[in-house]
Amino acid sequence: MSLVYSASLAMLTITLPLLALAAHYSRPLIGVLTALSAVTQLASRLGSAKAMRYVTDRNVVAAAGLTIAVSALVLVWSHQVVIFVIAELVQGLARGMFWTGTQAHVVRSRQKAVGRLATVNFVSSFGLLSGPPIAGVLSARSFATALWVAAALGLVAAVMAGTLMARLDVFAAPSSGPRQNVWSNPGVRVGCWAGTTAGAWRGLVGSYIPVALRAASESSTLVGIMVGVANGSSLVGTATMGVIGSRHTRATFVAGVVATGAGVALTGFSAQQAVLVGAFIALSGVGAGMLQTLGPATAATAVEMDRRGDAVAVAGSFRAGALFVSPLGTAALLDVASLPAALAIAGVVLGLPAISAARSKDWRWKLDVRKTSDDHLPTNPKR
Repeated sequence: MSLVYSASLAMLTITLPLLALAAHYSRPLIGVLTALSAVTQLASRLGSAKAMRYVTDRNVVAAAGLTIAVSALVLVWSHQVVIFVIAELVQGLARGMFWTGTQAHVVRSRQKAVGRLATVNFVSSFGLLSGPPIAGVLSARSFATALWVAAALGLVAAVMAGTLMARLDVFAAPSSGPRQNVWSNPGVRVGCWAGTTAGAWRGLVGSYIPVALRAASESSTLVGIMVGVANGSSLVGTATMGVIGSRHTRATFVAGVVATGAGVALTGFSAQQAVLVGAFIALSGVGAGMLQTLGPATAATAVEMDRRGDAVAVAGSFRAGALFVSPLGTAALLDVASLPAALAIAGVVLGLPAISAARSKDWRWKLDVRKTSDDHLPTNPKR
C-alpha cells in the first residue's frame, strides 16, 4: 500500500511545480504554493494522533489515499491560483494523515521499530523513485494525464489500506497531557531534529530543486529523472538505517545532516552539469533517507506503547514545519540572491544541527538505552 501511495505522491511532487511553471507563475509564488501543503500537513499530523484514539489507524491511512486523489483531480479541472492553493492544502492534509497513520501502525509491533520503519520506508521509496520519471514523461505530453494517473494510484492505495492492513485497536487515551509529556522526553527531541532536516530537504526537492534544473534549460524528463535520483538515494539511506539500527545513533545523525546539507548547497551551482547535479542530489538523498527513518523510530521507542502515536505525530510535525519553512525561506532569499545562492544558503542551514549534536545532553539518553529492548525503553528523561 505504501508503495502505491508513495508513487502517487511522488508524481504530484514533480507535476505541480512543472504545471505552475507552465502556467507562468513566478518562482517565489511556486515556493509559497509548495509551502502551503506543509501548513495543513502540520495540523493533520497532530490531529491524526488524536483521531487514532477514536478511529483505527488503517482508516486514517485509507482516508489519506482518497484525499490525495482529490488534490490531483482539482487541478485537472482548473489551473487558477486559488485551485492550486486548494490542491496544495488538500495534499498536505493527505500527507499528514498517511505518514502519521502508517508509522504509528508499524511501531505498535513488538519488533524493533527502527527495522520495521526502515522496511516500510524502503519499500515506499520505490514508489518515490518511480513516480517522478513517470510524471516527467507524462507531463511532457499532458499535465492532465499525469494528474489522472496520480489520482488513480491514490484511490488504489485507499482500497488497499482498507482491505489489507491489519485490524488494530484504537490507541488508548493517555492519563495526562500527552504532548507535554512526550516533548519532555529527550529521545523524542532527537527524533524531532532528525525530522526537521529530512522535511526541509523534501520541501526543496518538491519546489526549488526542480525549478533550478528547469532554469538551467533542462528538460521535464531530465527533471523527473533527477528527482527520481533523489528519491532513489533516499532509499539507499533508508536501507542503511535498516542495517545500522539503533547503533551509533549520534554518528548516524551527524552524517545524515551533513550529507543532506552539503548536497543541497551544491545542487544549484551544478544544475547545468547533469553528472554533478545527480551526484549532489544523491548525496543529499542518502542523508535524508537516514534521517527520515531515524526520526520517528527514535521518538516512538522513547515512550511507552500507548503514546507512540503521539511521539510519531510530534516528530512528524517538526518534519512538516520544515517542509513549510524551507521553500518559503528560499522564496524570501530570492529577493536578495540568485537561485543557486539561495539553495547554497539553505544547505548550510540544513547542516547546522550537526554542530550542536556533539554537546547536546539529549544524546546521553540514547547512549544509555542502546542495549535496551525497544519495548522496555525508559520513559523518564532523568533515568
